[in-house]
Amino acid sequence: MKWGRLKEALGVKFLQDTGGTLGLQVGAIIMELLLSLIVARSIGPNQYGAYENARAWVGILGVFAALGLPQLIIREVSVYHSNQKYGKLRGLWRFSALTTLVISVVLAGLSALWGFQLYEGTLLRTLWIGLLAVPITAGLAIGQAMLRGLEHVLHSQVVKRLIQPGSFLILTFLLVFLTPQTLNSQVVIGLYIVSVVFGLASVFMWLYRRWPGTSTEVTPQYDTARWAKSAFPLLFIAGTQILIAKTDIVMLGAYKGGEASGIYAIATRGATLITFPLLAVNKPLAPRIAQLYQSQETKALQELIKGAARIGFFVAVPGVLMYAVMGDTILSVFGRSFRDGHYILLLLSTGHLLDVACGPVGLFLNMVERERLTAYAKGIGATSNISLNWLLIPTYGMYGACVASIVSLVGPNLYLLIESWRREGINTSIV
Repeated sequence: MKWGRLKEALGVKFLQDTGGTLGLQVGAIIMELLLSLIVARSIGPNQYGAYENARAWVGILGVFAALGLPQLIIREVSVYHSNQKYGKLRGLWRFSALTTLVISVVLAGLSALWGFQLYEGTLLRTLWIGLLAVPITAGLAIGQAMLRGLEHVLHSQVVKRLIQPGSFLILTFLLVFLTPQTLNSQVVIGLYIVSVVFGLASVFMWLYRRWPGTSTEVTPQYDTARWAKSAFPLLFIAGTQILIAKTDIVMLGAYKGGEASGIYAIATRGATLITFPLLAVNKPLAPRIAQLYQSQETKALQELIKGAARIGFFVAVPGVLMYAVMGDTILSVFGRSFRDGHYILLLLSTGHLLDVACGPVGLFLNMVERERLTAYAKGIGATSNISLNWLLIPTYGMYGACVASIVSLVGPNLYLLIESWRREGINTSIV
């Protein structure tokens, strides 16, 4: 497809939106990479692995503690607010906040006991401190969703991409500069908890200021059965995503210790950069897909999706080539020991490139009301990820985790690619 036809299919505004989204994502990841660089160089792979292991636990538990409610809140609060159903709005807020608090405390407590069976020493102590962040993280997700539902998207993004990671970066930098000898995995995870508290405080402040005025005077109304019925499928999707993303780090820590987790975590962070172009394309792509599908403009829809997939792929290819040529040099910036993750970085980035080559297949199926296929594929991905990690990590360590991640990432997408063509006649890949 020539550039002129591609530009016409995608539209100038689409390309501008994609560029803006990509710029926002790149800014956030640069901050995260800078933080990883400072921490990894300061505490080494073993301590860094303990910190990343705790972060992985917090990420997984935070998603399951929220019970799929953040996604539900964004949808329902928008409707309640526009229709002035303030009783339902207050009821959903109270229901979500209290339910998330109870579930997160229970999950954190159970995980603390389970961690005692899996870990010891630095890994265990860091995990126990990190579990204090689970209720705060889940509450932050609920608050951000409320802001988005009330159409204060910018405020939600400021917390997610600036206040929380920015405060974490500043606190860590100050500690490294002032008292570097005191820094270890437990201190770093403690600083992370403080940054999440800053984020939660910011969310509550904005909610207090932006809450619809008259809604505070009405009696809360509850639609618990419908909320629960709607939230659990959303929890399934969010849960499978976080399990695929974090299970390998958790199981590496359990089987191979902190150093393997630390090296693997840095390699994973670098490899996920490969998917950013496609993720940036996806956000403005969604409404265009829905419009063209509803108007049955199949040819235009095919050109739109294929053009977007090719943009994501060809922007990602140079990154993989760079990792192949100088991946060990890049990793050595984090510390000499991290160079051991060069082949892991290359393999994972190649897997992500194959994922990008499949195009926005999950997004397409969701936009054409085939979300059950997406959920089924994600369930298969999560199950295969956990099973393969359990089978391969004890013997093959980081390489076993790498294989598990690639199979659970690419396999479900290939299945969805086939189903997209079979059911809708749309090929979402670059081919």
